[in-house]
Order: sequence, then structure tokens, then C-alpha cells
Amino acid sequence: MSRLGNLKLAHPRYELFYVNDKKIATAEDKAKSLSGDRYTWFQWMKKMMLLNGHHKKRELIHETPVGTPVIAFINHGRWVAICPACGCAEVVEPKTPIFYCLNCTNRDNSSLPLPVKFPRSRVKIEDELLARKKRQFRNWDGKMTLTELRTETSIKFKE
Repeated sequence: MSRLGNLKLAHPRYELFYVNDKKIATAEDKAKSLSGDRYTWFQWMKKMMLLNGHHKKRELIHETPVGTPVIAFINHGRWVAICPACGCAEVVEPKTPIFYCLNCTNRDNSSLPLPVKFPRSRVKIEDELLARKKRQFRNWDGKMTLTELRTETSIKFKE
């Protein structure tokens, strides 16, 4: 891990450092972990945009999201969404459902944030996945129904 000013930047292979066994991780969890609880997700995203050279675009993160929503899914115990422009993944936040890609700055959406669509049964999906002991099995593709997820858990992940 390296330091840049007061910010700790994680090497990509350490991407799951903020995921724990008690909850499905969100963008807020990642921001608080990286900043030592000093920054909210919005504040962290603005700092990262500044560090990545997106000086003029960093104010856009507070704009109302516009465009086609990206679909949130769970990967290794964290909520993520895929950028429709470049295919990179970003961790997303259910309390603030906006998506901003730090790789391409939402280039196909005029650098404006996109809305994020979370499932209505989000909490039940999280609870079902938390019943799986290992993080690498806490995955939900965004399409599977809650019934299908429960069936998968009972068949594949009996413990």
C-alpha cells in the first residue's frame, strides 16, 4: 500500500480489504476504510477524481444521476456495478445510488453520474448471502430471484 498525501491508495490485489464477514460491503465501507473514517463516499470519490486528473469533472458527482441505470450486483461480498462505457467495475452505495467510473469518467454519459438500480429485496439477498461462510461464495448476479438464491445456498453451501 502506498501513500499520497493523507490518502492511502490500495494496490488492486488488495481490493477486498474492506469486506468483512458481518455485512455486504458498499462504497461507503470502502471510503471509510481507505480514509480512516474521515471521508464519506462522496468526499472520497471527489478526492480520487482529483488525484486521477479529473479536476473539472469532480463537481459533477453531486449532479442528479441521468441516463440508463446500471444494475448493482454482489461480487465477493460487495455491491458493484459495471461501467457501460469501458467495462470497469466500481463499488456502489445503496444509500446513494449513483455510479461514477473513475476509469473513463462516464464518457458515454457526458461525464455525468448514472443511476444505480438495486433490487427491492436487497436486504433479504444480503442476508441469504451472509449465510454463506466464505466471502468468495457471496455472489449474486443481479438476475437471480431470491427463491433461486435460497435454493442455490441450500444445495451448494450446506454447512
